[in-house]
Amino acid sequence: MLAKRVIPCLDVKDGKVVKGTGFADLKDVGHPPDLAERYSREGADEIAFLDIAATQESRGTTLGLVRETAERVFVPLTVGGGVRSAEDVHSALLAGADKVSINSAAVADPDIISESAERFGRQCVVVAIDAKKVGGRYEVFVAGGTRPAGLDALEWAAEAEDMGAGEILLTSIGADGTADGYDIELTKAVVDEVSVPVIASGGCGSMEHIYEVFERTDCAAALAASIFHYGQCTPAQVHEYLRERGIEVRRLDLKFDAEGLLPVVVQDFRTNEVLMLAYSNEEAVEEMLRTGRTCFWSRSRQRLWRKGEESGHVQKIKSMQADCDSDALLVKVEQTGAACHTGAPSCFFKQVWGSAEGTAQVIPDLLRVIEERRADPEGGSYTCKLFADETKMCKKIVEEAAEFALAVKDHDKDGEASELADLVYHALVAVVKEGIPLDRMYEVLSERRQ
Repeated sequence: MLAKRVIPCLDVKDGKVVKGTGFADLKDVGHPPDLAERYSREGADEIAFLDIAATQESRGTTLGLVRETAERVFVPLTVGGGVRSAEDVHSALLAGADKVSINSAAVADPDIISESAERFGRQCVVVAIDAKKVGGRYEVFVAGGTRPAGLDALEWAAEAEDMGAGEILLTSIGADGTADGYDIELTKAVVDEVSVPVIASGGCGSMEHIYEVFERTDCAAALAASIFHYGQCTPAQVHEYLRERGIEVRRLDLKFDAEGLLPVVVQDFRTNEVLMLAYSNEEAVEEMLRTGRTCFWSRSRQRLWRKGEESGHVQKIKSMQADCDSDALLVKVEQTGAACHTGAPSCFFKQVWGSAEGTAQVIPDLLRVIEERRADPEGGSYTCKLFADETKMCKKIVEEAAEFALAVKDHDKDGEASELADLVYHALVAVVKEGIPLDRMYEVLSERRQ
């Protein structure tokens, strides 16, 4: 049996997370990136970001806010609202979404589902269905639950699956925001109609309601909002509650050694430079997930050790990955100050054999030298002269770019390498002078790689 998922939902309007009843009477409950980061640390399996006003306001999803949210979570992010085409799906994926939810546009043009599934894979295509019982059947509503679509919810779910939907996000409009529990009848009917995972949504008011929907239906996940927004419980507490009652949920699937430890390799997230190696027990790993800061187990002091607790050289976690055997962690961080207690940028500076010369390691080393020249100018330094003369700096970038292009045109291999090195150096001087965030450049390159 696949583990059941617990998914906090961020209904976003005017840049804020809101909560209401039956899609109305909305109240501001927080900032999307802040709440997403908190729920990610507190054990959420996924996060749903739904721009609930986008369709009604005839606009696209607020991708800037999506990007900011995606940068701060460690779990899959589903984004929806204002998605009107396969290109909109692509844009949301480039902004950091792992899955994209399509609602009103899919009803208007079901081909969006098949085109998106064909281009990006059905695993990232979620069809959202907002349903309300009208007479003797469940009817589909669109435009934020404000307009009936004239479709039977069960029939539409089956058609969406046939068109390529990888999941169904099913919301009961009547139950939404009531805190009276999920619509079991609706959820069970749709689960029985399709073979793809169904996410139950609408009406959760307690951990008991999540247990009930998993116990009484075969849905794959439960979406909830109020119980998390108002501090009633955390996703981790829901996991524990469900586990105690025999529901299979995600665990920290890591293999600790006989002493309860596993090695943690820490890298700079921008340069991939290895900063340090330490060990963490399960409590330290849980704290890292909860706080977003590195935490280890000090074998000498026999207690948790939070990096930077004394020096202030904290490490903000950007990502965590387990190795293929799940017995080691790779943690990429934004380092404040020096990583090593000696004051060195990295703990790995004692040469034992071979050399790091001629490798990409030169880039972070060169950046540090340039930054040192900027912070503490040395008399006569060429780098400092460039800092003092912006016109000269810009002319040198243009000049070195031209010389590199000429070397390429002449197929001069030695010249190509030399001129490229000159171009990179002068460009890095500009990067440091202007404070250009290299990680943003990496993001742009990643987007273009798509």
